[in-house]
Amino acid sequence: MLQAALDWACGPGKVDCSVLMQGQPCYDPDTVEAHATYAFNAYYHGMGMASGTCYFSGVAAVTTTDPSHGSCVYSGKNGSALLNGSSLAPSSNSTADSSAHRPIGDVCSFLRAVVSALLLSIVLLL
Repeated sequence: MLQAALDWACGPGKVDCSVLMQGQPCYDPDTVEAHATYAFNAYYHGMGMASGTCYFSGVAAVTTTDPSHGSCVYSGKNGSALLNGSSLAPSSNSTADSSAHRPIGDVCSFLRAVVSALLLSIVLLL
């Protein structure tokens, strides 16, 4: 599901994923999780951080952790949108319920928060 969401963001979602190519600033770490975080964040900021644009069928969430590293600077940190084209509308792949919060300056990321929540729930079950 994560790969499909990444493919959507870099395709129909019109995110400029060229920085994720080998030899480019955001190629490393070369993982689906890292590349998805970049693409999801670019889409989220390109869509004006609108409610539901950091959902990606449940595999992304807004976080305050800035994943920028070295010369790989995520949008929002420097104000760039990193989208191909100018008129985008959220798709069903990117919508969430309308009560989602969108604090200014936050980053749309692969669900590290969900991983933490799952670990917490496992601990609570033990």
